[in-house]
Amino acid sequence: ERLGFNTGERWRTMLRTQTANLSENFKIPMKNLRWYAAFHNESHHPHVHMMVYSSNENEGYLSKQGIENLRSAFAKDIFMQDFPDSKDTHEYQDYMKNQTIGNASDFISRVIEDNNSEIAGREGYAKYIALRPRAERVGSHGLFTDEGVEVNLQQVTDEMNRHKGNIWTIIISLHREDAERLGFNTGERWRTMLRTQTANLSENFKIPMKNLRWYAAFHNESHHPHVHMMVYSANENEGYLSKQGIENLRSAFAKDIFMQDLYCIYEKQTEYRDKIRSDGKKIIEDIVSEINAENTANPQIQMLLIQLAERISRTTGKKVYGYPKPEVKSIVDMILMELSKDERVQKLYDLWYQQKENALKIYTEAMPQRIPLVSNNEFKPMKNAII
Repeated sequence: ERLGFNTGERWRTMLRTQTANLSENFKIPMKNLRWYAAFHNESHHPHVHMMVYSSNENEGYLSKQGIENLRSAFAKDIFMQDFPDSKDTHEYQDYMKNQTIGNASDFISRVIEDNNSEIAGREGYAKYIALRPRAERVGSHGLFTDEGVEVNLQQVTDEMNRHKGNIWTIIISLHREDAERLGFNTGERWRTMLRTQTANLSENFKIPMKNLRWYAAFHNESHHPHVHMMVYSANENEGYLSKQGIENLRSAFAKDIFMQDLYCIYEKQTEYRDKIRSDGKKIIEDIVSEINAENTANPQIQMLLIQLAERISRTTGKKVYGYPKPEVKSIVDMILMELSKDERVQKLYDLWYQQKENALKIYTEAMPQRIPLVSNNEFKPMKNAII
């Protein structure tokens, strides 16, 4: 009912898109493929019967892998329309890279698990995540919250059943190798990390700390250990999560989880930034020496530097970028734009940006557009060096 597969028309539409998959997995050329189906609208379990064969009696073979390919293809058509975010899961990516029986099964299980609150209703979601076979238990169940707060599973379930406001669900998932390497392979580690995020949850969900309610459970799955979280307010009229709030939380979780990796990235980024600054200063010094020796190598920068020197000689106050008039700043910007065309500076700036993007890739695939060196506040000290 919920997915819209309660009519023969919906099944016909879906199955007719699968003809090429049937041909490929049954090893039957399209021209010889014959398939027929009928939809049975049974009260408890609506279902479809299919028959598949070849007009050439010597053709057709269905392997175990073919069965899993078809199961996965049907599942994606049925579930993905309702849960398009499923394509962002590690399980889906693993399946697309290696379409094995195990990966197909993991993907379908993950879709059902992640969207259980929609499939089965949120009334049973707390119990579902707390009592799953691989949920790491804290006493009789796996649900936990802030330090020192004992969680009564039945009480939480009843509270959620009565709650008329929004209840947000969050899933944080890692590859097994990352979880092992970073120490996030135990419930204790996840509990410690999430308990430091209470203020972030309050700020980004727009819920005052006194009304914030959050619960989580760690599922120690073989390939992708992950945490389920539920967040809501004791005041049913409170709570709002914007796109920026989502990005803020992703960033905060990523920084805590991947702290070791990010430290190495930031260290490298700083190294490239400092090299750009020192190289840029050296290039300017060389050009000034060339001007004084009346040996012009870069006439454009020479002309701009002379203009800048004349303007600054008539300028009072501190000789830093933040103080001069707009026309002086404009000349400084033009000099830095010319400087950024230098091959050495271009190469270092590209390396600096690669490290910045490596840090972002930890929690998002959406890369912001690169900005030119002259507009990047990280390199504002270069403008002071030019002056």
